Amino acid sequence: MSQLDKELLQVGGFKPAGAARILRRTRQAIYIGISTPERYFKESQVMVLLRAAIRQDSPHIDNLIEFIERNYPVEECEIIIPGRTGLAQVRHCAARSSQIVFGFNGNTEHLKSSAAFLRALTSAAVLRGEAVALLVTADWVRGYLKQEKISPPRLICVTTGSPVFLVPFVILHHDGKPRAFHFCKRTVEENQRYTSERMWEEVQKHLIAP
Repeated sequence: MSQLDKELLQVGGFKPAGAARILRRTRQAIYIGISTPERYFKESQVMVLLRAAIRQDSPHIDNLIEFIERNYPVEECEIIIPGRTGLAQVRHCAARSSQIVFGFNGNTEHLKSSAAFLRALTSAAVLRGEAVALLVTADWVRGYLKQEKISPPRLICVTTGSPVFLVPFVILHHDGKPRAFHFCKRTVEENQRYTSERMWEEVQKHLIAP
């Protein structure tokens, strides 16, 4: 049996019969497929299984994503995992940006290891160092970040009621213009140009050294 396929089903909480229904295969086809020593599930099928887990709000989602990231090539992960294309776009922009500002809204779900926001923050910090700042709206976040061993290059606590901070975001000064992205738990979406410009103006008010 393919150990990779077997572990994928176990980690995701899928039984072969359930996987067969999701993938619109017969149970016999699944059993025969995973009984071979070679990998049976192609990237498109792994993507369908992951989306089924997300759609059903499975308790195994985070473990399943971490398993996929550990065991599948990076280029496949960018196709399989929702938001990874947007995350790759943020990394690409960050590598050529003079200033990168993340905004955190206080929802610690975005600081879990599988969260797109934390992955983008960590990647940008490695790429650009002191060009990266993290704005937070509550002082308790400092202690939480220390506890979780998350160390952004610059951490700035701000007092604001701005709606900009309702959703975690990153705004980058890229090729002479601002580009902003907002984060859901696992996905990344780019904002429109007008919104990015307004966000840039708001964020600049808070970029004072602590």
